[in-house]
Amino acid sequence: MCGKSSYAKNFDEKIAYWFDNKNWFDGYDKQPILILDDFDGTQLYYSIFLKILSGQQRRLEIKGSKELNYIKHVIITSNYSLKELYGKDDYNQDQLDWRFDAIWNYKKSQNTFSERKCERNPYYK
Repeated sequence: MCGKSSYAKNFDEKIAYWFDNKNWFDGYDKQPILILDDFDGTQLYYSIFLKILSGQQRRLEIKGSKELNYIKHVIITSNYSLKELYGKDDYNQDQLDWRFDAIWNYKKSQNTFSERKCERNPYYK
C-alpha cells in the first residue's frame, strides 16, 4: 500500500528530522531535511513555519536550549491544502507561494494513490 508518507520514509534519520512536537525540535541534530508528516497547521506557529520555509537560519526551540537550524529542504505530507492549513485572517497566499518549488497533489483510489499532479512554482528558480 502506498500512502502519502511513503516518500518521506525513504530518508534516513541522519539526514532527515521528523518533527512531531508542537514548536519543540527535541532530537534535532543539524539534519538538512525537515519532515512534517500529517501536518495540519497546529504543530508550528505560522511565523516559525514561514521562517523555516524561507531558509532563514534561526535557533530552534529544544527543551532546555536552542539549536541553530541547518534545514535546506522541507517535506510536508498533509490532508489539507496550504490555504486550509493557514486560512485565518492573517494568511497571505503570496507569503507561502514563493517558498515552495513544487506541490504534489495525490488522488486516492482503492487504498493507493493512483493519480498525482505536480504544480511547479513560477517563483522558484
